[in-house]
Amino acid sequence: QFRDSIPKKTQSGFSRLARPTSRHSPSNSRQSVFTRASHSPMSTSSFDLSGDVLEQLLRPLTTQEFLDNYFGIQPLYIPGHPEKFTGLFSRRRFLHAVNNIPASPQHTPALRGAIGRGATFPIHKDQVQHILRAGGTICVSSIHHHDQRLATMVNQIRARLNFAGTMGLHCYYSSQQCGFTTHFDARIATTLQIAGRK
Repeated sequence: QFRDSIPKKTQSGFSRLARPTSRHSPSNSRQSVFTRASHSPMSTSSFDLSGDVLEQLLRPLTTQEFLDNYFGIQPLYIPGHPEKFTGLFSRRRFLHAVNNIPASPQHTPALRGAIGRGATFPIHKDQVQHILRAGGTICVSSIHHHDQRLATMVNQIRARLNFAGTMGLHCYYSSQQCGFTTHFDARIATTLQIAGRK
């Protein structure tokens, strides 16, 4: 997983169907390896979608190092810095994407809410601000369908990995002391901490 902490709390997570585990995978061993990659802050203060998106996410690792040693094999944590995802996403863009979700039954599952650490429930976009004021969490599944820059990012990463499976980008906006309890995702998941702290 990849996580970065800055002063507000918005979280985006990629998920894709896990490829078959190898004999080195934590699922087939008694103890998982949790690796921390340390690095100095990047010199750039803006996320560049015209460049190699995956390389920017993985720094200081190279894409090849990631594929050889981590992808589908073991967890990875890369500390970040406050400007790492500047230009990629923001709270304003999150709310704009929510407003872009069509008000139709087939799009209802894309938007869910939760209060405290309880289970999520389907909501309408008109309820988002009320839930946030109540200290809840807003979950948007496949948010890249409602934000062109995120769609570009997903497509670039899929192509860079030469990945033929399902890949999606989901976003979670949580209030203080609110969010999901400890759980296990039965797929390869990558978390980008856009704002706030875990």
